[in-house]
Amino acid sequence: MSVAKSRELGTGVLAGVVLGGLVSSVLSIGNVTYAAPIGGFVAGACAAYIMYAKMGHASLAGALAGVLSLPFFLGVSQILVIFEVIPLPSGAQPSFAELQGAVVAITLMNLLAGGIGGSILGMVRHPPMTPPPQSVIPGVPTQTKYCVQCGAQFPSGTMLCPQCGAKQPQ
Repeated sequence: MSVAKSRELGTGVLAGVVLGGLVSSVLSIGNVTYAAPIGGFVAGACAAYIMYAKMGHASLAGALAGVLSLPFFLGVSQILVIFEVIPLPSGAQPSFAELQGAVVAITLMNLLAGGIGGSILGMVRHPPMTPPPQSVIPGVPTQTKYCVQCGAQFPSGTMLCPQCGAKQPQ
């Protein structure tokens, strides 16, 4: 991977992390369910958009941005809790094991959501190539000609030899 490509990957992932973390934080203020994976999806799409990469690289960048947007989101959320923008939940607090399980589940959801976001943007920005239509009619053999000067082979109907440039008779 060239230096330019690695900077491009880093730039795309960093922008995705920040945007995804901020989207997750805003959604969590509104108490939206699955705010973190939605932010991960946005992070992946943003990274793929900035990279302008084909689907494989866009998916990888999206997954990376999606999973890395989670710590950013958790940090911003903690700041919002400190400033009482997001209220602390009342009631029974989950156990440490339950919190660990939730973090693992949310991390995997962010990884998947970011990869999906990156894949979708990779497909949109770089649709699969379809072969150009063939001008050759099936079943009809194409005629080949040989240059009168150098003997190079080329399709019939060519006026100049692609090898030596000599004018060809019709």
